[in-house]
Amino acid sequence: MKTQISADLSSNSRSQSERGSLLAQVPEWTLPVWSGILLSIVSGIMMFAAFPPFDQGVFIWVALMPLLTTLWSGKKRSGKLRWFLPLLYGWIMGLCFFGGSFWWINEVSSLGYVPLVMFLSLYPALWALLMGTVFRPQFAPEPRKVLGAWSDLKTEWSRWCEMDMWETLKAAISGAALWVCLEWLRGWLFTGFGWNGMGVALYQGLSFAQLAEYVGTTALAFIPALCNLWMWCVGRRMGIMVLRVGRRCIPWDFFALAVFLMILFCWGLVLSNMHAPGHNNAQELPVMAIQRNYSQEYKWNPKNRISIYRDMAESTRNACLELQKMSELKAANGGEARLDQPVWVIWPESSLPLSTYYDRDSGKLVPQGFNEVFFNDERLMPNVRREVPVDFVLLTGADEAYVDPDLKSADMYNVLMAVESDFSSRKTYRKVHLVPFGEYIPFRESLPVLEKAFEISAGAPMGSDFRAGESLEPLSLPIVPGSMVTVQAIPTVCFEDTVGRLVRKFARPDEQVIVNVTNDGWFKHSWANEQHCRNAAFRCIELRRSMVRAANTGITAAFAPNGSIINELRDESGSPFVQGYMFARLPINRSGMTLYALFGDWAVGACALIVVAFLLAKYRKCSSKISQKQ
Repeated sequence: MKTQISADLSSNSRSQSERGSLLAQVPEWTLPVWSGILLSIVSGIMMFAAFPPFDQGVFIWVALMPLLTTLWSGKKRSGKLRWFLPLLYGWIMGLCFFGGSFWWINEVSSLGYVPLVMFLSLYPALWALLMGTVFRPQFAPEPRKVLGAWSDLKTEWSRWCEMDMWETLKAAISGAALWVCLEWLRGWLFTGFGWNGMGVALYQGLSFAQLAEYVGTTALAFIPALCNLWMWCVGRRMGIMVLRVGRRCIPWDFFALAVFLMILFCWGLVLSNMHAPGHNNAQELPVMAIQRNYSQEYKWNPKNRISIYRDMAESTRNACLELQKMSELKAANGGEARLDQPVWVIWPESSLPLSTYYDRDSGKLVPQGFNEVFFNDERLMPNVRREVPVDFVLLTGADEAYVDPDLKSADMYNVLMAVESDFSSRKTYRKVHLVPFGEYIPFRESLPVLEKAFEISAGAPMGSDFRAGESLEPLSLPIVPGSMVTVQAIPTVCFEDTVGRLVRKFARPDEQVIVNVTNDGWFKHSWANEQHCRNAAFRCIELRRSMVRAANTGITAAFAPNGSIINELRDESGSPFVQGYMFARLPINRSGMTLYALFGDWAVGACALIVVAFLLAKYRKCSSKISQKQ
């Protein structure tokens, strides 16, 4: 029996020795270019799937790992390929991600879609270039001794694991910080388009998303980026050990990452509960948003102007009367006896088909304009106010035109207008962040070819450029018409509710709600509407303010300070492309000023310092090696 056991052990020892000998002789390999391209495509598709319309946020935790395999596997390339291939892999990944995610831009302009996607793809290309060269980890070489008993090898491999853990930490932190900096740059450069940053994919579950209160949505990308980088390095280490010696050391750094994520997750749940609807019996503001789902062709047809005014007014009256009947029916059935009536009514962007005209020189209102008549004539809006149970403050999207006496030119502004009673009570906010090729054509006078290209793509002339507003003051509005108690409305028009660095400038240590009026009808029934709404929800978390959104075509919804949906307008199938109204009660508790509201993207600045520190350390190390050779 002893002889048999000795023979088995001897045979097993020989097989391990042979395997170790063979592995030791395997040359360092190079990843084929075609497989690198395929892995880059996989990363891009996984990033795309993490956002609407697929909305599978779990992919964001592993989406970068295939791309990292192309950048960090095998030996370093030399010559031009060392720089070209990482750039190519990152660009292909970006084309798949942005090309799919922003496909809806084709609904407006295919001519604009192609160059925009190619440009946006440069950001992941730059990240991949740096991660595959300057930021590529300098992993410690594997121990030469791979044969013998584990007790003899353990010390060397344990030391190797410790060095690898330290390199993993440096690579994960610096790489995640670099990703955050590039996402911030994407949302800022050339007016910016920061939709669908990695942090936005953390919305599901509302736990990790709550940390935007401290660092902002852009810096949230640090968490999934760190996880991707860290897990790739841990997986590499464990794979090498299993292949070389048939064992693995305990991945203490992986456990540390898991504990770190668990702490963030639990703290996020606490924050989400603290700012959930109904918490601390916060005061509520009853609001109603009207959505008519007009197509762009119908909306801008001059023949439909009068019918649009009439339809908006009648829809508001009918919605208020329907709410009254529902309240009476609820009370009759023994429910809570309260009148569910809005004190603020919100109409979407550009709900008034005609502009309000002012004299450019004097700044005075041109009298008897149609909008003035609409709000003052007893047969129109005043009649609606008389018929509804409770009077309301109306907030609506509109245009202002400051015209010359000869009407040959005008300064146009896209505004959110609040009307408490008649037209003279109006307060307006002029949109600050304009959309290029939507509200103005860049370099229009110096490069007229851009205007011609827009007309060919859009099928219609641009008209006058809109001008940007300058005021960053919230609108102070009565909680009910005539009341001395006010609530501040943080005004946002169109996609301004997706620009965190802008919206935070309106935050004050007072009772506030965010009001957004938008017209996503340009993108028809595409997933642009879902993406717009998802990106906008993070403004509630960043500032801890409730939000109401009124969309002409899109998602009309109300959000709580924790970003959760209080109510939204959809049909039975879940489609948001319907005509109707949305009623909600917005919590307006005094939540003070968040860290992000006070200091903005300070966390992005911290990430920039990490990147700079890493580059300096790299430079000093390279300089030291050159000095030693000399």
